[in-house]
Amino acid sequence: MVVRDGDAPLLVRVLAASLGRAAAQPKVARDLRRLRGRVGLRSTVGPQAATIDFAGRVVRVTHGAGPDVDVLIEGDLETMGRPGAAKPKVSGAVRHPRLALGAGRVLDAGPPGGWRGAVDMLWDWAQGDDGRPELLRVVCQDDGGEHAVGRRGGTRVEVHGPDWALVAVFTGADHLGAALLEGRVQVLGDLPELSRFVGLLTRFMLGEDGGR
Repeated sequence: MVVRDGDAPLLVRVLAASLGRAAAQPKVARDLRRLRGRVGLRSTVGPQAATIDFAGRVVRVTHGAGPDVDVLIEGDLETMGRPGAAKPKVSGAVRHPRLALGAGRVLDAGPPGGWRGAVDMLWDWAQGDDGRPELLRVVCQDDGGEHAVGRRGGTRVEVHGPDWALVAVFTGADHLGAALLEGRVQVLGDLPELSRFVGLLTRFMLGEDGGR
């Protein structure tokens, strides 16, 4: 359903991967099939830009956002959706309200089961991948809830953070390395294991196949 060019830049690859995973949800898939039109995303703090062409059963993500888009979303694409982040500027919503609202829904579609569901989705995708630890323990700092997948007694990685940051990391919306360096999450584990896990999440973020 979601396609992109093979040599696409980072933003296009991340968007296509995110939309492809969201399309696995039946409700999101129905919303995608109903949308018609071109939605552009353009960064206000860098050169990144992309266009999503909604055409029913095929959604194409391409580089750049030209003047022919029906709806244009402009903002800091790296912080968009985070608590306290500035709201993006949306042009064309008055002329194309259904497209603007529908695109917003599919772009913001959260994983079923919240951050726990996101962890399970990543774990299933990573079956057989050498970057997957034998035990992954995730702790939500908002309420102290935790979720562990895998088996005890071998390699282990822990990720701690607030609900919104865990969802972002485990859906590929935020890079684990950047989230760690900038303090959005904390990670525990041996350095070689953490390095492999960051690589695994990077491949997931870019829409590559698991089981490496």
